Amino acid sequence: MKTKYLKTTNNTTNGLQLFCFPYAGGNGSIYYPWREKIDKNIELISVQLAGRATLYAEEPITNLDVLVEKLYREIEPYLDRPFAFFGHSMGGLIAYALMAHIERVSDKRAEFIIISATKLPSYYATMEDYLLSDKDLTERLKKNGATPKEVLDSKELMDIILPIYRADCKLLATNNIAKEKIKTKAFIFNSEEDVEKEIMMEWQEYFTQKIEYLNFDGGHFFIHKQEREVIEKINDISQKRLAVY
Repeated sequence: MKTKYLKTTNNTTNGLQLFCFPYAGGNGSIYYPWREKIDKNIELISVQLAGRATLYAEEPITNLDVLVEKLYREIEPYLDRPFAFFGHSMGGLIAYALMAHIERVSDKRAEFIIISATKLPSYYATMEDYLLSDKDLTERLKKNGATPKEVLDSKELMDIILPIYRADCKLLATNNIAKEKIKTKAFIFNSEEDVEKEIMMEWQEYFTQKIEYLNFDGGHFFIHKQEREVIEKINDISQKRLAVY
């Protein structure tokens, strides 16, 4: 473990650092199963957010700017080694915002960023899920398909999960990310069962280099349903990007 917010999930300590950011309602542990399949030269680092798992006692952060500042303080000491970001859904938005911040305030540059199942920032700014009642918010969780039925049926567990999910929804809805082109090489992971390719390709407006697009079967949570294929692509991207240097 690097810090209580950054958990190393495998034993590699001298390769590419891949910081992985969770989706709304999720926590860093969603990436733990990857450790057996990720390339041995990749140090897989799960980013834990306040209000969940080992950080349950901390208040969830609902302001993206505040979260970015906090995460930068945690990550900055490790940016002297090769690094990259992976973020799924909400995690992709956090990853982009943090990468843009790094480029603004330092001379550190990532090998790449992977934005996975994340629509443009302006899309989330129109959502008001965080204002829904607990009943309606629970229905949203049921529809997205990532929460096990036994969890949805447990009042005790939902009393824990709903405040976290609501906080994450507010963070998304209140983001004020500007259309800022950053220099980092970007890869867009998507399932066209979830979002049309044309919509995801609009991420090009946020990057100076040409983005690369990869499609997966499985809908919004393809990172679980197509885990092996996703990891193989990450391994391939990492090997090719590092070979450039």
